[in-house]
Amino acid sequence: MRTAILTAFCLTLFYSSASPSIAAASDETTVEWKITVVNETPLHRKCYEHARDRVAEHSALAACDRSIETESLSPRQIAVTYANRGVINYNLGDYGGAVDDFTKALDRNIHTKAKIHANRGLSYEALFFDGLARADYEAALAVDPGNRTAARRLEELDKPAYERARPPRRITAEAPTPLTSPPKAGI
Repeated sequence: MRTAILTAFCLTLFYSSASPSIAAASDETTVEWKITVVNETPLHRKCYEHARDRVAEHSALAACDRSIETESLSPRQIAVTYANRGVINYNLGDYGGAVDDFTKALDRNIHTKAKIHANRGLSYEALFFDGLARADYEAALAVDPGNRTAARRLEELDKPAYERARPPRRITAEAPTPLTSPPKAGI
């Protein structure tokens, strides 16, 4: 039904803008219009936005999955998409899925390793795998000694289990940092 209406509308536009002699001579001419809908927001960006906003819905994973499957992404974008998918899984309470996604992101060897190690450590800790969590927190601090999440969680792991603060219920993604620093002004 929509196609018929669109075709009739397009033909009306075509014939109204064509000269009468052409319109009369071409009664059997068909006009085909190709309409391309451009997605304004790439799916990997939507995946990041869901992770940033701490969305805890299974539908949020769909943007990540479709991005990985259909978009032409650089290796870094794939890694970041897996990391964002891990954040969403963590927020859903699927800590095993989060561990898998953070591992896939780390396998791609990108520069945000410290954050991903810390998030995977939180996932391991939520699964009560304290030894694996400790290893990830230490790896995060080896890459970035200023990683506060890893430092705080290591302090918690040093306490007896009954005195520890639980890992956070939800985590968030941070905006990706540029690969190069902006030029300094002035000099």
